[in-house]
Amino acid sequence: MILHGASSNLAESMLGLGLPLSQHYRVIAFDRPGHGWSERKRGLSEAEPARQAALVAAALRRLEVRNAVVVGHSWSGTVVPHFALDHTDVAGAIVVLSGITSPWPGGYIGWFRRFIASKAGWLMMRTVAVPILLMFRIWMKRKTFRPQQPPPGIVRKGFIPWPSGPGPMR
Repeated sequence: MILHGASSNLAESMLGLGLPLSQHYRVIAFDRPGHGWSERKRGLSEAEPARQAALVAAALRRLEVRNAVVVGHSWSGTVVPHFALDHTDVAGAIVVLSGITSPWPGGYIGWFRRFIASKAGWLMMRTVAVPILLMFRIWMKRKTFRPQQPPPGIVRKGFIPWPSGPGPMR
């Protein structure tokens, strides 16, 4: 089971890791709640790693999945440890790839969370943040894959503009 990082979606996860693995294993990829093609209930508590793990674990239970290897990339590195701690009925192992697993440089960013949850944050996400992000998309793609070249067609095939909407940004 694969969970993507921030500003991403299940399609991008499948391109790099899921498709090659699917040649030999059953691969399930989910959009984290509020990203890609999924929705998320209002409120910052719904974005908490433990909550996202609980929702994905519930989906795995409905699919009758047991002993899954749960892979989390980047921001999902904060989600997958909850499978090892809280959802051992569905997770047999976890793998964290380039995970955000330690404190953020510069310390606590609670001010950002409070801003995003405010009316001003709501307005900024819909008027300023998304257009700026889309303007820097090509530069960000090069920076992300450096020193290697980005895979051909990654923006189109990975639906990269899709997670750049105000919901996932928030």
